[in-house]
Amino acid sequence: MSGGTGYTPMSPKESPMKKDKSQQPDDSDEEDILSSVCPDGLADDSVRTFIFKNQNHTLGNLLRDQILKYPEVHFCGYSQPHPGERVMHLRVQTLPGSGIPAGDMLKKGLKDVIAMCEHVEDLFNEELEKKEWETDSSANP
Repeated sequence: MSGGTGYTPMSPKESPMKKDKSQQPDDSDEEDILSSVCPDGLADDSVRTFIFKNQNHTLGNLLRDQILKYPEVHFCGYSQPHPGERVMHLRVQTLPGSGIPAGDMLKKGLKDVIAMCEHVEDLFNEELEKKEWETDSSANP
């Protein structure tokens, strides 16, 4: 097909983020499920893109929604660069001059999402215990 828009997808290693090898995710280490990169020209920790291996929109949307609730956060967004690529990028930026590292907001977000899931599980189990379940023998021939 000719006459396309000229758009060429960019791999994470070709992105405008730092080209420093120590900043790039290592695809060979399956134990390392999280890495981060810093935009060019920034010397502080207020902006980071965290790269989660083997994660998708489920975790990305949960974290984005939770982290955006914090008043110290200026921006939070996520993307899955390509459906065939098993990574999710989460960018966190704290307020300029706040001195709060983006990584601290990620940790807080993860802890709060875990607490929220545990709370929902507790409520579900409480309701489950209140209910008397009957098995319908006619449903299973």
